[in-house]
Amino acid sequence: QATDMRYNLYVSAPTTIYIGGIYAIKQDKAKILLINDHGYSNFKNVAYPQLKALGIPTTWAINPGRLGESVTDVESILTQEDIDELAYDPYSEFSMHNWNPVGNTTANMSADELLEDTHKCMTYLKKNGILPRYPWRAAFTHNLAPEHAVLQPYLDAYATPSDNAGIELYPFRNCYNVNRVALHSSSTDLDRIFEQLQKTHSLLVCYTHGLDDTGGIHMTNAQLNYFLQKIEEGVSEGWLEGTTFSKLRGQYGGDYSDWRYYLDIL
Repeated sequence: QATDMRYNLYVSAPTTIYIGGIYAIKQDKAKILLINDHGYSNFKNVAYPQLKALGIPTTWAINPGRLGESVTDVESILTQEDIDELAYDPYSEFSMHNWNPVGNTTANMSADELLEDTHKCMTYLKKNGILPRYPWRAAFTHNLAPEHAVLQPYLDAYATPSDNAGIELYPFRNCYNVNRVALHSSSTDLDRIFEQLQKTHSLLVCYTHGLDDTGGIHMTNAQLNYFLQKIEEGVSEGWLEGTTFSKLRGQYGGDYSDWRYYLDIL
């Protein structure tokens, strides 16, 4: 139930335009696109099976240049063997975070460095047969990448390069600055977010790192359990489902960054 609408139309000279129709999408269900930054083993072993049981896929934004590294006392980065296992699982989709953020973060990369980093990641995904049909970059290191525009000819979309957060729409308002919500943040208000999802059938693009009760950039077991509880309520009530970028593109198709997708101008 729309109370106001917004559209952008760009013309090069004074022009009379007649709007013959407006194409809008209200999805039948609210959706969650869940991203695991870096790809963490404890998240795979503990959180992933529970999410999968609720029908929620995980997008693994991996660092191919640091596979198998230990990160905390209880967490480590996925190994090649883990990735080979997940590659056969329909509830896994792969994307990229950084080749190796320990060496150089996307926040500090020049345009050439960012292009090289992305090329290395995509080549790894191709060689392993896990590059999605619709390639997108699910993460930048620290959610920052000042030179991100250099990637637009090569990717269908990417998550925020400017540290934005909030509920999203699909088709994305800006496919090259997709908002993400941090699930491990103490300020994340899941009650408010899920209430908004239920009312609007919009899209929550969310992320976390590992599963570690010390917190920080990782999700605690208590945070995970409450998140799972909110998901279970939405799924059982019939208004919530999980998704991936490829599934969204497959469902709604077309060039969603093109204004003609929204407006039928006569």
